Amino acid sequence: MQGLNVFTRMSDGRLPRGPLYAVFKEAFDLGADLDLCAKVMNAHDRGSIAALSRLVARAAHDGDVSAIRIFNDAARELVVVVEAVRQALEFEPDEPVPLSYSGGVFNVGALILGPFQRHLEAQAGSYRLQAPIVMPSGGAAIYAARLATQPLSVAAIGRLRSCLFAMSV
Repeated sequence: MQGLNVFTRMSDGRLPRGPLYAVFKEAFDLGADLDLCAKVMNAHDRGSIAALSRLVARAAHDGDVSAIRIFNDAARELVVVVEAVRQALEFEPDEPVPLSYSGGVFNVGALILGPFQRHLEAQAGSYRLQAPIVMPSGGAAIYAARLATQPLSVAAIGRLRSCLFAMSV
């Protein structure tokens, strides 16, 4: 959504036109900038709007300052959520918190992970950020087993991880 906001600001002159403007024009094959409205209004599922993040990522890789700022702002917001959860779980101030991540925004790699790590380091608490050990569907299976009071063994999690990795390749 922030990418759309930046595109409209570039279109009407409130922001200087950067790579994001060109990326959106090309991706949507826009004759006129306002044609984007019809294309977005006809996108009936959340997935097609979320797919715009790939366009914002492409513009950020091309050096678009506004696109880079979108990822920085998203990382800052994610850290606000992390801090809220840390407090809700009542971690001690000096207790390191193991932390992982999932979700489509993390598919852009360093564009989000770099600012996410920087914003985490600026917090008073200590975090140990680590890459996910299983895909989100694997995490859901592990959580479901725990809810059923049948937690998976370390060996079962390893098999699940291998199975899900093989399915994703």
